[in-house]
Amino acid sequence: AASAVIYSVSKTGSESFERGRVKEILILAKNGFILLRPLADVYIMISLIDRRAKLGIALRDLNWVSKEMEALISGELQERLIK
Repeated sequence: AASAVIYSVSKTGSESFERGRVKEILILAKNGFILLRPLADVYIMISLIDRRAKLGIALRDLNWVSKEMEALISGELQERLIK
């Protein structure tokens, strides 16, 4: 629930400042990072990243994962529409 609120506030702020669609939200915390990324305009992918992780590599890999998940979601939604 907290992630939905964070995403909603960020989306509103992005629209208010005319910055376009929110691509991702990166939260820096004491013990690591939290990445929120919208998927297919319906879901939010939440990733917990250890503070010792190489952030660039983690972001690269999570970008690939999110694209794969969006493809799966899109296929799932299409199958539901056909049935």
